[in-house]
Amino acid sequence: FYIKVKDDRLDDVKFQTFGCGAAIAVSSMVSEMAKGKTLDEGLAITNELVAEELGGLPKNKMHCSNLGADALHAAIRNYRDTRAGRAPAAVPAAEEHEHPECCSCPFCDTALQEEDKLFCRACRVEFVECPACGGISKKGEPVCIHCGKPLEGKD
Repeated sequence: FYIKVKDDRLDDVKFQTFGCGAAIAVSSMVSEMAKGKTLDEGLAITNELVAEELGGLPKNKMHCSNLGADALHAAIRNYRDTRAGRAPAAVPAAEEHEHPECCSCPFCDTALQEEDKLFCRACRVEFVECPACGGISKKGEPVCIHCGKPLEGKD
């Protein structure tokens, strides 16, 4: 997130993400929810509030809601540290996490069988596994919907 602060209020909030549609929706919602709020009010925006404001998310996309508010909080902490003359805290390396998408179809939420985890029998969509992050994307996509890295053998 990029924040512009005026009189201790979030005057503008922008984001960049290479994630899936849910991650983009979450980031956009956080941006809209935060604009005009004080820094403390911005810190009060929780992942749960974001998901609720979106009208909920499919269970296999709930982890996406964790990204938006956390990123906003990091931007606010960075801003405050910089204003106080402290070096901004180092950004921790991304946590390794399970990709729920590997267990269920990101399109219809049907459980994928281990032996067929790259094909959804319900909606007949074929997937490829990203060599960089392990997430699954629809076959033929040029980049991973999770990490934005090019997919090998995309065709």
